[in-house]
Amino acid sequence: MAPLTNAWLTSIRESAPGERGLIRSEPVAERYLTHLFVHGDVVHLVFNMLFLYLSGPLIEDVWGTAVLLGFHFGGWSRASPSQRRSRR
Repeated sequence: MAPLTNAWLTSIRESAPGERGLIRSEPVAERYLTHLFVHGDVVHLVFNMLFLYLSGPLIEDVWGTAVLLGFHFGGWSRASPSQRRSRR
């Protein structure tokens, strides 16, 4: 099976879209965690942290801890595929 898979991947990479990097990269487990901390610059990171610091306790009081954590994990899980698509 491995030779067939390698031949298929080679044919895709040598095609016109493959030459332009329009094929999916192999998923790596660490990327599912590290993409959460990728920011455009330090200012983006600072304002995200400031917003969480100021609004987090208020939202947690209204929604509750479990719902807030679910909201964050849901957002992180939805961001993972879009982060991978934008980095190709």
